[in-house]
Amino acid sequence: MNTWLSEVYTRHVKHKHSIVIVFVPSLTLEGSDALAVSSNTWKQLIPQISDFNTTVLVFQHGARLEDPFHWEEYLNKSATLLELLFDYHASSEVCKTQASHSVFRFRKLLDVISGVLFVGTPHLNRSDEDAWQRLATVFRVHLKNVTKKTIPKEYLSRLSLSAQRFEGLGLNIPILSGFETQETKLRGGLLASRKAAILVDRNFARTHVEKEDLVGIDIATSSVFDPARATSVFRSHVADYIRLVMETAPDRIANSLREREHPRYSAGIAEPVR
Repeated sequence: MNTWLSEVYTRHVKHKHSIVIVFVPSLTLEGSDALAVSSNTWKQLIPQISDFNTTVLVFQHGARLEDPFHWEEYLNKSATLLELLFDYHASSEVCKTQASHSVFRFRKLLDVISGVLFVGTPHLNRSDEDAWQRLATVFRVHLKNVTKKTIPKEYLSRLSLSAQRFEGLGLNIPILSGFETQETKLRGGLLASRKAAILVDRNFARTHVEKEDLVGIDIATSSVFDPARATSVFRSHVADYIRLVMETAPDRIANSLREREHPRYSAGIAEPVR
């Protein structure tokens, strides 16, 4: 399945700093397809959430929540996205040279990632029965039958490990995690115990990163970035969050670059400057 990173929209604002937004479409939201392909959608949306020069990149992963779900293919998408971001970063004006060592490439990329926004995104930092039940409920939005074969323990453990590694990065950037407050209709047979549920509540959305702000989503997640829908409290939070990112990014990036230039930074390990 083809996977690529495409530039779908750029907005120019005089005398403003620039921001690049990388949008990763959901596996379940019906509105993701429109956001992924429509520059006109972003043309309407961006002025509502960003006051800056803004470039929108969309990660066209091509994955869908369907039966059978191809776990291995899906989990490999993260490595593909990382490589695409490496290439984009290396070809941009802010990075004229490309480090050959993968550790340095990764840390250089982390230097310029200034924020992460999650919209009803599950974070599994464990792989127990409760975690399985939570993820199974998300799957039941589109799949009629969800069994242990649908979500094997092996892949549940890998998702949990990914969440723990994200937390372990120790990102010194603001993170906005939106959790759902409205129920979503579930599929299922006549014996299904629940017909609707909140898929990603506060606890399921929490990333446990230091500078995380957890905010309730007051509308359906499929409508959060729909410019045709009336604005929402959460969308206002997104606009405020982007301003915060742009206020804090310059100093943080400058400090990171100074640390990289320190002679004790070698072999992929940054020692504290004393």
